Amino acid sequence: MEERRMNSFDNPYRENPLDNPLGNPFSRQRPVAPPETIEAIKLWTRQILALSEDTALSVGQFGCSKPGCPRNMTTILVMSESAPTRKISIHKSITDVCESDVQEAVLDPRNAAP
Repeated sequence: MEERRMNSFDNPYRENPLDNPLGNPFSRQRPVAPPETIEAIKLWTRQILALSEDTALSVGQFGCSKPGCPRNMTTILVMSESAPTRKISIHKSITDVCESDVQEAVLDPRNAAP
């Protein structure tokens, strides 16, 4: 039988030691948000800002390393040929974002258009 060393991520009570509910912070793989959630965030953003279909939207989730900042942050990029790219940040994971979060983030002066 092959012997292996346990590391801090190993849990002998799990079938797969990498099935950590908090995720492996060193893993390059990130949980994928459901496509319908991303599409809903794009729709809310498009409606709230009255954007045309020519305006491209990108929604992503990133870790936040600032002190006092939640672990995950959702970022919405609004890209248009007629204006500089606008970044809208919401300090929640994609799966936790709702329409009112998008509304509040759009109105937040820290997310104002450049």
